[in-house]
This record gives sequence, structure tokens and C-alpha cells, in this order.
Amino acid sequence: MSHSRAVPLVDGHHVLFVDDATGRLCIGGDQPAGSALKLSRKFVFLPPVSNDSGPGKALPTAYAAAYDLSIGIHVAVAFGDDVVLYSVPVDAYRYSLAEQGETLLEPFDGHSSVVSLLGHPLSNKRAILETDPDKGRLSGELEQLNMIWACWLKTSGDGVWPMCINGRFVGSLPGATALAVQTDAAEAPCVQIWAFGQTGEAKSWRC
Repeated sequence: MSHSRAVPLVDGHHVLFVDDATGRLCIGGDQPAGSALKLSRKFVFLPPVSNDSGPGKALPTAYAAAYDLSIGIHVAVAFGDDVVLYSVPVDAYRYSLAEQGETLLEPFDGHSSVVSLLGHPLSNKRAILETDPDKGRLSGELEQLNMIWACWLKTSGDGVWPMCINGRFVGSLPGATALAVQTDAAEAPCVQIWAFGQTGEAKSWRC
């Protein structure tokens, strides 16, 4: 599985990259976990639907992920002039983190249905502590993941991945070439996006 323009996330387990076969932006990790043989495709960001189907219109031209992952993964992506925000639910992210870090309570080798996934006993504590050590005092409340997000997944197959995620259009900036994202769980709205254009123009949005 070839990929390009890889950017590691701060957790040390996940990588943001473009899948060369499809042109879609993805988040994945080493597969198998702990090796560098290849990257898995865990979260696939679906491009926005557009009436203009010209070359490159659905290809990500710039992207950035927020540093703070305690409330999930937030990624801003430019498709030409349009900026789109993608959000990976925190429990889906923590499940992937626990899987990559091999901190699940017991091995998880695939499942045949969403029902079996929802009933799967697993530990999320170590995965959460990796991203937010301050929550150690709440360790008694962190024994199990909330797996409600699994209802979005297919009902059969060899595993939970990939999980396809739609984005939210936030605005446009001609010639957007660089992005930055900041999250703050204490504020609402909690996501701030900056876009920088080729001519020096910049815009920001709060979502």
C-alpha cells in the first residue's frame, strides 16, 4: 500500500497521509502494530461532493491535525480553495490507540458483527493516560471504552477498519497552501482553524 506526504501525529502511533491508490487522506498506523512494514488505513476522510469534477478537485492540497488529541482527532483539509474540517470521535481514536499500543485487555482479532464489538471487553485506561496523564486520578472511571461509535461501522467483515468519515465545510481561501488547527475542550466552539494563502492572505474560523 503506497502512500505519500505522511505527517506523524503527536501520540507516536498514528500517521496522517495520502493513499496513493485513491488520493484520499487517511490516518493509520504501523501494521502489524510496532513494525514499520506498512501503514494501515484506519480512518479515511471522504472528499466533499462537488459539481465540478475536474482534475484534482477532490484531492487534498494541504492538511494539518490538532496537537491536542484528548477530545479526538481534528483535521483541517484544503481541497483547492475550500477548507473542510474532519473529526474522529474520541472513543474511536482511543480504541485505535489502544490497538496500536497493544494495550487492549485481551487480543482483538476481528469480529463478525457490530453486536460482538459492542460487547467486547477491553481496557482503555493506558491509551487515555498516553494522551492525557492528568486523568490518572480518574483511573477507576477509565476501565472500558464507549463503543457506541461502532454502530456506524459495517455489520460484517474481517475487522472494524477502515472507518470512513465525512467532513464539514468551514470556508474558502484562494490558493490555500498551509493550515493550522487548535482545539480547546474548555471552550465552545472548541476548534480554531487558520488557513494561509499563496498571496499572504489568511483567514480563521471557529467551529
